Amino acid sequence: MPSHIPKFNESTFQKHLRDFVLAFFDDILVYSTTVQEHVIHWEKVLKILRKEQLYAKRSKCSFSQRKVEYLGHIITVEVVATDPTKTEVMVSWPSLRSLKALRGFLGLTGYYRRIPSKGGPEPEEAFEELKKVMSTAPVLALADHKTLYCGN
Repeated sequence: MPSHIPKFNESTFQKHLRDFVLAFFDDILVYSTTVQEHVIHWEKVLKILRKEQLYAKRSKCSFSQRKVEYLGHIITVEVVATDPTKTEVMVSWPSLRSLKALRGFLGLTGYYRRIPSKGGPEPEEAFEELKKVMSTAPVLALADHKTLYCGN
């Protein structure tokens, strides 16, 4: 058994985060504007993984994709949008009958965005309004990228 077991952490890709890499726990997304740039970006990422003695499971990897699912979002060349399967879970969430159910629902909805506080409505009315708002979430744009070539 090796005395040092390498681990992925936030600083692993610090130099390239939000330039062409997004990383969350063990999920890595590499994005580029062209295929040629994408190859260069992947060479840098693989070099870092090798240096850090980190390994990817090939069956969980996909490269040079035009559409990817990443952390509850669908990312394409044109847009970043919430995953419809996640919003469907929110819409079909049963009535809140306990504090635990409320916390679970707010955790799911809070992941996507902060909802402005609204004063006044009854709890059930506010719950239904939140479900409506979350299921009609606007499309999110990636900053500073006219076109994207996605890969993970």
